[in-house]
Amino acid sequence: MPEILTQKDLDALIISLMDNDRAAQAASSPEGPNGPKRRLVRVYDFKRPDKFSRDQIRTVEMLHENIARLCSTYLGAQVRAMTTVAVSSVDAMTFEEFTGLLPSPGYIATIGMEPLKGPMFVSLDIPVALVMVDRLFGGPGLVRDVGRGLTEIEIAIVNKLMEGILSSVREGWRSLAAVEPRIESVTSNPSFVQNIAANEMTVVIKYDMRVGKALGSMTFSIPFMTLEPVLPRLSARNWFAASRRSPGKTDTETLLARLKRVEVRVSAELGHAHLRVRDILEIESGDIIELESRAAGPVTVLVEGIPKFLATPGRSGRRLCIRVESLIKEDPHE
Repeated sequence: MPEILTQKDLDALIISLMDNDRAAQAASSPEGPNGPKRRLVRVYDFKRPDKFSRDQIRTVEMLHENIARLCSTYLGAQVRAMTTVAVSSVDAMTFEEFTGLLPSPGYIATIGMEPLKGPMFVSLDIPVALVMVDRLFGGPGLVRDVGRGLTEIEIAIVNKLMEGILSSVREGWRSLAAVEPRIESVTSNPSFVQNIAANEMTVVIKYDMRVGKALGSMTFSIPFMTLEPVLPRLSARNWFAASRRSPGKTDTETLLARLKRVEVRVSAELGHAHLRVRDILEIESGDIIELESRAAGPVTVLVEGIPKFLATPGRSGRRLCIRVESLIKEDPHE
């Protein structure tokens, strides 16, 4: 039959357990059980030094999310296809680890970030690059599985697109630093990218891209030596303070200057005519179609398909022309 513990035995057992816990805590404390004898040792990997805080990584991510939106707009207008660019990950890793992730062959550009001393690296997947080149040459932008690098002509075309992407980078970095990114060199082999030490820490920003039906990625790598001068500004507080500032006179003038360079389609509508299908089938060369508008009457001028002006048709030398007479008032309820 098992022995039954009395209340005195239970109290002694509890006191013994409490003494053991206090002894363990004293032994693990920096001062030790009898005074300052032990020190806390923190593991530090010299191959992967922690040079970026979580707050700084998060600020870099927010900054490049803005760049992703600018790139989506720019590339969509250039290739005339549905284009989306979105940040998928932001990580801190060594430069050697970054180059180990790059495909070969690929498109790898070394970007100067004046006035910052260090470079930036941009990698673009070959399938996405070829789809954009095909679209720029008037093709359908079909996805092709090609096991080759880019030709010299294709590299020149992609460089032109990259210059527009770098304009988005310049605009996105305005709240952080006034930089002038430019392409310094392009290679297809990651082994040839040896501008910085292999163990240099970098921030790697990966973008997921969709151009038409093609899927791929674009990767930015920014070494610590490049970001070091602006690290104090990489905080969420500074970022939100800069994003909340009201636009100044320079911002307004820049926006207006860019808006004035936007091209729009303007067309003049001489008139309308309603015909039966039977009449259309019988139309031959030399037939005259009577319009419902008067010859001397005003014609409608459309801007991107929207009626905006009334004008009078005429000639200027050998060219047909119109003279704007008045503005069409828009319905405030529309």
